[in-house]
Amino acid sequence: MKLNISPKTTAVYMRVSTHAQNEEMQRAAAMSYINTHKIPMESVKFYSDHGVSASKLTLLQRKDLMNMLDDIQNGKVNRLICYSRDRLARNTFEYMKILHTFKEHDVEVIYVATNSIPFQANNIVLEALLSMFTQQEAMTIQMRKSDSHKLFPVHIFGYERLKEGNKIEYKLKLEIRNQLTDFFMDCSEVDSPEQLISTLAKYKSLLKRNGDKLLKMLRNPFYAAHHKNSSGYHALHYVEPLISLGIYQLIEQKLLRFRKEIECAFKPVTNDAYIVPYCHCGSIMKLRKIENEAYYSCSHKHKKNQISVAELNQATKEKIKEITQSLSPSLIESKCLNYISRLRKQMVQKRGIIERKINALCLNIAMNHSPLHGSISFSRPYEELQFMKKQQEELKETERNLEQLQQEISQITNVVVQQVQEQLLSENQLRMLCNSLIKNVCVSNEEVIFEIYFKDFMRHGVCPGKEIQYACK
Repeated sequence: MKLNISPKTTAVYMRVSTHAQNEEMQRAAAMSYINTHKIPMESVKFYSDHGVSASKLTLLQRKDLMNMLDDIQNGKVNRLICYSRDRLARNTFEYMKILHTFKEHDVEVIYVATNSIPFQANNIVLEALLSMFTQQEAMTIQMRKSDSHKLFPVHIFGYERLKEGNKIEYKLKLEIRNQLTDFFMDCSEVDSPEQLISTLAKYKSLLKRNGDKLLKMLRNPFYAAHHKNSSGYHALHYVEPLISLGIYQLIEQKLLRFRKEIECAFKPVTNDAYIVPYCHCGSIMKLRKIENEAYYSCSHKHKKNQISVAELNQATKEKIKEITQSLSPSLIESKCLNYISRLRKQMVQKRGIIERKINALCLNIAMNHSPLHGSISFSRPYEELQFMKKQQEELKETERNLEQLQQEISQITNVVVQQVQEQLLSENQLRMLCNSLIKNVCVSNEEVIFEIYFKDFMRHGVCPGKEIQYACK
């Protein structure tokens, strides 16, 4: 539907990925068009995203672009001036979504870069092709940057980068060299995925690196002073090797062999939140997706109350960390022992009831039935007797298990609390822990409010009250 706004409200959108790029160049090109076509400045509004990479950040993460699209959808803008297509998006999928917004609201689009192909409002196919070329160009640039970073990283864990004139060298940091060597050697000696995951958990705290970063280190031939491309391995003579290429390749083989188990242990099973949140109005928030970006928004009347899955999960992780750090092993042990003791008493009582029933049934069978007569009536109480004896044995087994658990509870409690507090958990375990410790999550426009379980297991004075607030940034 064509907007009836006079004079036209003109948006100028600019984006710079790095500080090295010149926003003024984009502004000057836009102003040249504005002056040439005598567009009143009072009808012009500038939108600018600084230090934002279109290939790394999604639409939702580009604040001014989202503000501009909101203004278009609200009928405040019907002309857009932009330097080039790649300022809007370097991803064909996102560009087509933006394009549909332009078409739906009859927005006139002007690209002002020299030799830029004019916007094809009536030729979606051509616009899609032009967007694909832009995306391919972005991928090529990203590939060059990636290769450069792999060969000459600015920062790499465990190394010191030394530069003298045009010469660059990488020397191992002495204070961490031995720990790093032990890490790689221990990983090269594992024989099962369980051993590998256990080794990663061990060095997670020693090296203060999360599981993903440790895996990335193991997959990086830089630590063997080599670079890998399509033609094979190539030595990097300016790098001091931590391990041999042979050790690196051995680790690479093990990572490949245990790939599925590693993915299950370290990767999220879904792209939804650990806990489905509620809006402050009380309605359950709905999961929505734009390509790879997932977010929750109110399913009722507060559509602008949104939070990305990544942001919500990060806030939840921070809350879980706070809760687990306040857990008291002695308090957990005491309450668990009391609970197990009550269960054992219940088992003893149930077993006593069944034993009395068995004795009464045995007496009844002895006095009133004779198997020699072949009476059909004998089979029913006999089957009942066998069933109760089976119940009796099951209760005895449960009692033995509870007794053993009662003896081991101190050790189990300390191990579990240590693992939880040190975050030595897989993604699946973390998801289960969230649902065990957090009752509800409420999202408002400025905060996430958690309602937690198990306050009785926490040290006095820690995590007080029912609701804990976190600011969402």
